[in-house]
Amino acid sequence: MSAVFACANFDPHEKLVMLALADHANDEGECFPSVARLVLRTSMSERGVRNVVRRLEDRGVIAVNMNGGRKGTNRYSLSIPVPGGETTPAPGAPLHRVPPAPGAADPCTGCPSTPAPGAPEPSMKHQEPRSHTGARVRVGQLVSDSASHDKPQGNVRTLLAEKLRAGRYVAPSAVSVAMAGDMLRLGEVEAHHLRSAGIAF
Repeated sequence: MSAVFACANFDPHEKLVMLALADHANDEGECFPSVARLVLRTSMSERGVRNVVRRLEDRGVIAVNMNGGRKGTNRYSLSIPVPGGETTPAPGAPLHRVPPAPGAADPCTGCPSTPAPGAPEPSMKHQEPRSHTGARVRVGQLVSDSASHDKPQGNVRTLLAEKLRAGRYVAPSAVSVAMAGDMLRLGEVEAHHLRSAGIAF
């Protein structure tokens, strides 16, 4: 019925009769109401209904099979025009290949290869976890980050010694026994600093 409402090709009487037919139609667009039934549904005269049915048949909107319905009523097959000329395939209709519109991208285009041609090889190095100071930490030792990786080990030791003297937290695993010994030998920390941080020396 919504297709009848959407169609602008009907005059008011044609639309009324088409709505009555569509209201009786099955999924295949076929129905067999009697003329008396159409008169009742449309509030038109019998002659008016027959004239409109004839006009719709002449236009190809409906096909009438005389006495082809139940109890000798006419069988109507509806072919409602869709605005814009678009049609919906009938149930069970075979599938058809529809080519893309001119200039449209090919829908079968494959995905680009990964990685893209010419891309650099992925690095096999992995990122080490970082401590709260921003330095990369391995178990049992401290490794400076990439910006200071080439700096002498003494700079890291000095930084850790400053933290220990200030009473700030330093992970025991960040200071090796040898580094703790160097801190004590150079006077950078005192033994109680190391003990309070749980660092072996």
